[in-house]
Amino acid sequence: MVVSAVPRDSRRISFAVTGPAEIVAVGNSNPRGLDSFKDVASHPLCNGRAGLFIRRTGLGEVTLTASAPGLAPASRRWR
Repeated sequence: MVVSAVPRDSRRISFAVTGPAEIVAVGNSNPRGLDSFKDVASHPLCNGRAGLFIRRTGLGEVTLTASAPGLAPASRRWR
């Protein structure tokens, strides 16, 4: 998976997971950010970056999709 950061980008990014998994936490390393790590549906970027933790809940294929206004959605699959 290729990850590209857009410096100084702060748009809100949305995450969705399908399959036997759940998003546990989302963060962006912004020391002044007020968004909760538990707000897993969407989170603002900090300098074009965000990170998340995914927990498997069973066996099978998991797909994570990230989307943001003005950008094409990106997905990653795991087995």
